Amino acid sequence: MIDAELLLRILHRIDQLSERPAGSPAKRITTESFVDLVIPAQPRAEAWGQVNRHLEFLAQEGLISTAGQEAFSEKYHGISMTAKGQVYLQPELAQFTGPVWGQVVTIIEQHIHEAPVPREQKQSWIHKLREAVADQSAQLVTQVIFEILRTGLLR
Repeated sequence: MIDAELLLRILHRIDQLSERPAGSPAKRITTESFVDLVIPAQPRAEAWGQVNRHLEFLAQEGLISTAGQEAFSEKYHGISMTAKGQVYLQPELAQFTGPVWGQVVTIIEQHIHEAPVPREQKQSWIHKLREAVADQSAQLVTQVIFEILRTGLLR
């Protein structure tokens, strides 16, 4: 099962690891860079599997790119965030390529976090909203907003 919160934690970690002072070498970002984000009580092999499933999802969605998997270890390497991933992580960046969705997303996410609905539903709404903004799809953003409006969450 894909955990939306873990997806965000992974994206934030990639963003942190990608930042470096001028002239310093790039950090090698691999599956190992995210294992500590998974529940610590899990055996290491299960944690790797969970991280890899989430990395595969992020890559399939176009939010990250990888240089592939290393032979025998199944460890992803050469992980970096795409421009779409940056917009997903920071919706306010969408204003540079289209409408000012960042402010809209911030307001809607505040309402979602305050909503009296299960955590999984909140995660689903936030993921759909951020994905729509990252795809720069006004129609999809509108559909997500209408779905949320039907619940009576936004007034």
